[in-house]
Amino acid sequence: MWLSADSVNVGDQGVGTKKEMTEMMASMPCEVKSFSLSDWKITMLNPSTAIITYKGTQDGTCGGTALPAAVWASSVWVQRGSKWQAAFHQETPAK
Repeated sequence: MWLSADSVNVGDQGVGTKKEMTEMMASMPCEVKSFSLSDWKITMLNPSTAIITYKGTQDGTCGGTALPAAVWASSVWVQRGSKWQAAFHQETPAK
């Protein structure tokens, strides 16, 4: 999985750990009809840490609830050894 062992994830349900996010995703049936990413920006804080921001546009449902049509997201990626992993991720529904 691309999440680091100590990752922090923020969404409309609150703040979650890797374990909590993995359990939630495994227990929630989702149907995604389409998904795309745009408006990418990568900011390198140092050679092994990057902030990535982007817009996600989607059509789907999870647990019978419609997903937001668009979200703004940000992630902090860290290089640990030879692997890049997400240490932080958040999504905010776009207006």
